[in-house]
Amino acid sequence: TLAADRFTRSSARSFSLHSGRLPWLKSHSSTFFMIQWSAYYVNKIFDSIKNGERGNDIVDNMVTYIHKHYEENINRNMLAKKVGFSPEYIGKIFKRKTGMGINEYINTIRIEKARNLLETTDYKIIDIALMVGYDNMPYFSSVFKKYVGVSPAEYKKDNLK
Repeated sequence: TLAADRFTRSSARSFSLHSGRLPWLKSHSSTFFMIQWSAYYVNKIFDSIKNGERGNDIVDNMVTYIHKHYEENINRNMLAKKVGFSPEYIGKIFKRKTGMGINEYINTIRIEKARNLLETTDYKIIDIALMVGYDNMPYFSSVFKKYVGVSPAEYKKDNLK
């Protein structure tokens, strides 16, 4: 395209081998070759970002970690440190890929595990709360009721197999 030609010509003049600005270019056959090489890799980076490949890997790693460690004290800040990005960034890409926030996802996993335990075991509700990562019984009960529609005690009574 015309814009690309102008960019290539002006870049070639700006970064000429003789300008001394990029001495490592002297080992290559031409400035034009290096501009093409640079443009190729910049485009690869932009394509990767545009397609969300890096973000998908990060989210996949977080989801795996959450499923393996849901009973532990997991939060957005801790996950951000694990994957090496800011809490804001991981929150944004997590929501974009999963459709829910990190805390909502963690609660969903924990409540599903709690439902399973309530249905299949005779553990006390407080023990189940602790097993799935809640150390505060009133909070566990309120989250459970929010997601399931009934209290853990009612659910256990109605669903014990």
